[in-house]
Amino acid sequence: MAEEIQTNTAEKRTKPVVWLEATLGLAAAIVLFSMMTVTLVDVVGRYAFNAPLPSGYELIQLGMALLVFLVLPILTARDEQVRIDIFQRLLPPWLRPYFRLASLALSLIVILGFAWLLWRRGASFVVSGETTSNLSMPLAPLAFFIAASWVATAIIVAVQPLYWHNPGDSGNAR
Repeated sequence: MAEEIQTNTAEKRTKPVVWLEATLGLAAAIVLFSMMTVTLVDVVGRYAFNAPLPSGYELIQLGMALLVFLVLPILTARDEQVRIDIFQRLLPPWLRPYFRLASLALSLIVILGFAWLLWRRGASFVVSGETTSNLSMPLAPLAFFIAASWVATAIIVAVQPLYWHNPGDSGNAR
């Protein structure tokens, strides 16, 4: 490809990316450890004492939602999200950066749409008082967190073109 997003080696990562990895990464590790602990307690309780953890399944569901949306901005900042570039190889090299820019623009529109929908969903949860079925935890904070994660991801996608470089320019951002 004629132009690429900078690889995130330790020397090339910007301070915001390092901060994002440290804070959200630590939070994701805590959530993952908590999910592992809930699963362990549930399985041991179920098979050893015939007493599974009440609402264990619901806690794992909430943990998965938190985990996915804690990691989403990190993966986007590292440019490690899933990308299918089947058509890119069919394009002439001079056209590929424009195709990538169009792809980022479309991604940005979709991501902002997700953020808007989740924000509206959170607002409707506030009005209706929607809660989880077993623990009666309000769902609005989770919806607002997911919307905020989408917004953070949108900001990252919006600034990614600033870090494009030519493979021949020794990795300096333009």
